[in-house]
Amino acid sequence: MDGSTTRMFTLSRVLALALIALLVAGLAYLRSAPDSSTVSVPEGAKAGDLVLERCEYPTENGNYAAECGTLVVPEKRADPQSRLIALPITRILAKSDHPREPIFVLQGGPGLSNMTFEIASRYADEHDVVLVGYRGIDGSVRLDCPEVESALKHNTDLLDEETSEAYADAFRSCAGRLTAAGIDLGSYGIVQQVDDMEAARTALGYDKIDLLSESAGTRTAMIYSWRYSDSIHRSVMIAVNPPGHFLSYPSTTDEQIGRYAALCAKDDTCRRRTDDSPPHCIRRTPRFLTAGSSFRSRRATCASPHSSD
Repeated sequence: MDGSTTRMFTLSRVLALALIALLVAGLAYLRSAPDSSTVSVPEGAKAGDLVLERCEYPTENGNYAAECGTLVVPEKRADPQSRLIALPITRILAKSDHPREPIFVLQGGPGLSNMTFEIASRYADEHDVVLVGYRGIDGSVRLDCPEVESALKHNTDLLDEETSEAYADAFRSCAGRLTAAGIDLGSYGIVQQVDDMEAARTALGYDKIDLLSESAGTRTAMIYSWRYSDSIHRSVMIAVNPPGHFLSYPSTTDEQIGRYAALCAKDDTCRRRTDDSPPHCIRRTPRFLTAGSSFRSRRATCASPHSSD
């Protein structure tokens, strides 16, 4: 790409692009997310109530016997007068007569449903597999923002300042509408999701549980371990994304590459593929420079430094 067509990216614009990309992905999912209109608070219910009935859950290995129902929780636990909300809950039943610790699944996103897990059959021979809907996504209250989706549709340049202002205005409009409808937006975060998981564990009568989390779901698992460590038997986190932000620091990345290189050097197969992993990876990895500098795009691969590419 020559200089006349190279786009200049400030750090703030790169951040904006990353955040908008996440937003677009979440909005795209919401259009196809399971309809939660059937999830509602049963008449006369109180916080902690759990209603289950027999059902079947589709997996990659066919339908499995399960229990499907509703868990009732307060919207705002710190307020004794808080209104109640309902969350869907599914327990895929273990085939074993003597099941091991149940597995609670925590999907990523953020913004994805927690009610879809087609590989449950890989675990359900010896474990119950439990899916608890995420508040604000799967339950009786959904924080949909069509205002934001509309703003993005009408502003095609995702890096344009006008687009940033448009979707910021749309978020404010959405927040105002939801608040006016009586929704306490401060009660729809990860901590509240964690407390919902613990409420489900208690209602289902489990002692210790296993957590299986992925991507943004690992944040939920980590915070669950901070708040309810005594409730956890094991926690498996895939593609860990700890609390914080979605960008990595170059120095941390360099350190991680160095550690992998040291492990590679001890393995004959890996060592034969490349004798220069860390500097070669670093040379070929995209670099986000300081604010006001240009963005250089290079292939982020770590092939052997002696290969033709």
